Order: sequence, then C-alpha cells, then structure tokens
Amino acid sequence: MSEQEYIDYFEALAKSHKAIRHTPEKPRFFVANDNNYTEVEKKVRSGLNLPAIVIDQYYDDLDRSNDNYLAQVMGGITVLVKCKGADPVDVRRARAEARAIALSFINRMYYDCRFPKGTLYNKRIIPSTRFEGEPTPTIAEIATGWGYPFEWKMPTTVALSPDDWSDL
Repeated sequence: MSEQEYIDYFEALAKSHKAIRHTPEKPRFFVANDNNYTEVEKKVRSGLNLPAIVIDQYYDDLDRSNDNYLAQVMGGITVLVKCKGADPVDVRRARAEARAIALSFINRMYYDCRFPKGTLYNKRIIPSTRFEGEPTPTIAEIATGWGYPFEWKMPTTVALSPDDWSDL
C-alpha cells in the first residue's frame, strides 16, 4: 500500500461518515506531516471545519522473521471536535463525542479489512486487534479530540528485479 492509497482511503471515509461529511468546500480532513500539533493548530485556526479527521503520517516496517514477508504500516487517526477550551466540562463532552466518532472509524477500518465487501479486503490487510486511544490536548482553545494509533500488516515481496541492478 502506498502513502497515497493510505490517504485516499481515509479521505473517502471522511467523505462518507455522516458526522464528518468532508468536502472540498467544507474541509474536515487533514494529513499531519509531523509528530506534533503545530501544523494541526495552524489548520484549525485557518479554517479546518469541525468535527474533523486528522490522520498521522504513514510509516512502515518490513518483517522478514517468517517465510511470509509482511509490510507493517503504522498510522493514526484523530477526531477533533469544537469545544470551549476554558470549560473543562465542555472539553470532556467534546472528547466523548470525538471518541465515539473515532471508534466508528476504527470499527469501519476493521470491517473493511476483514469482510469481502470491505474496501481493504482485497489487499489482504490484517488490522490491529488492540487500539490504545488517548485524548488530544486542547487546540487553539477551540478544539479537542481523541486519537488511536493503529497497525496494518500485509503481504509484501522482497524479490530482486534485474531491471534495478546492473550486475544481476
């Protein structure tokens, strides 16, 4: 799976989720390019509509410990919801709402991997079975949320191509 396929998958989910309804006119989807919330805060301040989905940058590892080589894709999904940052009760309300939406995305991801009608099924992705959720900090005093990291494992090839090497 390429990074673009990863982004396209989650953007399609953001478009079809009833609480999010991402469109180009009302953007509610963002790809974070670093591991801190600086970019996200800038985007929230400059017009990311809430609630919104933020996906973490794509990382991968190759597992060659078995005969069946696997690529392991690591990512994360966070849902941000509007809140009054100075009001702890409203922050907790927003986090509960964000957590419910994020769980909906996690459940859809699991469905898409495990069932023949799922959009990831043909890629033979094995989804995480454990998701450790965590709250986000309050962002720009107007948003907070809930996020889950995840891992996908999928078959990969380690074959060498003579087209890549002049000495083979």
